Amino acid sequence: MVQVCLQGEELGCTAIHLTSFLKKMLGGALIPGKPVANMYFTMYGYNPVVQALNLLRDLKLVSFAVILSRSYC
Repeated sequence: MVQVCLQGEELGCTAIHLTSFLKKMLGGALIPGKPVANMYFTMYGYNPVVQALNLLRDLKLVSFAVILSRSYC
């Protein structure tokens, strides 16, 4: 939840994911020489946050698209 808030603020201000590269580099630095561990680090650390931000963006778009009801006379 904290990552979603921080990356959402960053994405809103800069319109790019800056921390995605940092997370992937951090995963590679923590476990050097193991590319599968880096893939797991990305899969569980980065991808859920991006999916949550995309869901929030879609929910925001839906809240802006107001469909007015018809008035029957």
